Amino acid sequence: NGGFIYMKNTTSSGTGLIYIGIEPNEAAAALEGSSEVQRLFTLKRGEFAWFPFDYTMDITIDASAATQQLEYWIFDRG
Repeated sequence: NGGFIYMKNTTSSGTGLIYIGIEPNEAAAALEGSSEVQRLFTLKRGEFAWFPFDYTMDITIDASAATQQLEYWIFDRG
C-alpha cells in the first residue's frame, strides 16, 4: 500500500546539506557528487520534503558534514 514520508533538515547552524536518494537492493552509495543518478534532492538547513513512497526501493541518506541532523516520519497508507 505504501505511505508518505516527511523529512526535514533540522541542523541548527551552518551550511551543510543532506542528500536524499534511492537505491535498489540495499546498494548504498555516496550521494555527494553531482553525477550520481540515484540522488533525488538536497535539503538545506530548515528545508523539508513530503512525498509518497511505495516501499519498492531503499531510501539513501548522506550528508556533507558529520553534524547534520535529519528528522523523518513515515505514515503508512493503511
